[in-house]
Amino acid sequence: FSCLTSKDKRGMARQLEKLTDTIILTRIDVERAAEISELKRAFKKAVSVRDTIESALSLAGEFSDKNSLIFITGSIYLVAEAYVELYKKRDCNW
Repeated sequence: FSCLTSKDKRGMARQLEKLTDTIILTRIDVERAAEISELKRAFKKAVSVRDTIESALSLAGEFSDKNSLIFITGSIYLVAEAYVELYKKRDCNW
């Protein structure tokens, strides 16, 4: 999870906390990105923190198995960064 500083971080955090026990925060590479400390304050549950989307995806992989769903949300910028990282790891030509 990550988002821009102008977004309703607490409202999004409340919704995410209803859906999962495992939450990983990271910072997106955008000038208006919320700082990790800002994001952490929005959550009541314990969260894991990673500096980059690459390390956040790696941690998500450690928490999951082949039947798990990894939910990347908060900002379209985050989704785009995750897509780039995941695409780099694929061995395909599309």
